[in-house]
Amino acid sequence: MSYKLNKIIFERDWDWGYETYTYDLKTEIEFPFAAGMLQQLVPKDKSQISRYKPDISYTPLFNASGLTSLAPDVGPRGIYYLELRPGYNLKQLVVDPEEVATDIYIGEEDTLIYSFYNPTGRNNITIKASIEKDTEDVYSQIKAEPNDLIWRQYFVKRAMLGSQGSTLAPKKSGIIEKDILTSDEAAVYTRSSKKTLQNYASQGKLKSLKGGKFRRKDLDEFLEHKKKK
Repeated sequence: MSYKLNKIIFERDWDWGYETYTYDLKTEIEFPFAAGMLQQLVPKDKSQISRYKPDISYTPLFNASGLTSLAPDVGPRGIYYLELRPGYNLKQLVVDPEEVATDIYIGEEDTLIYSFYNPTGRNNITIKASIEKDTEDVYSQIKAEPNDLIWRQYFVKRAMLGSQGSTLAPKKSGIIEKDILTSDEAAVYTRSSKKTLQNYASQGKLKSLKGGKFRRKDLDEFLEHKKKK
């Protein structure tokens, strides 16, 4: 599995500031989906990179309240990586546009890396987030099952639900075992927002049940169809 990529921005968060590494690519490339392992986040073939720009800021990425507002200029089909300081995870997360594909990986030094892939024609994406200490050891939980898409998306969607004031994010085991999913569970399962799923359902592109619920097999067929596009 791969995706088309034009630009990469990688930011590493520290308590004293942050590092930024920008990679402009010569042409659009097919880049492998970097899940399930300690991954290579930028192309190994340096000939594919037209410009590389490192930068360091001594102003913390998150303020004293643990909040940040970011607008990385990744461009269409660009990806933004945010590596948090060791021992922290995102408590709340709001991403715009909603089509941005968000995922979470593990870093090499007990860190969590959040990725934001922009499939739209917009140059900038916006990210509003809050940070907290990783008291649940999310890092170790993902490291134990790094190739489990549902488990990784549970933590991403929980942060998004937290931004909506909800603490009702579904448990992983419940999603896997159930054939009928609620809208919250379906959002976690498909890496989409509830609004996006509702739009697809109203357009007849996704089968839905009464009460805004979904059959898991219908979601699987929907995801497979999207991959082939």
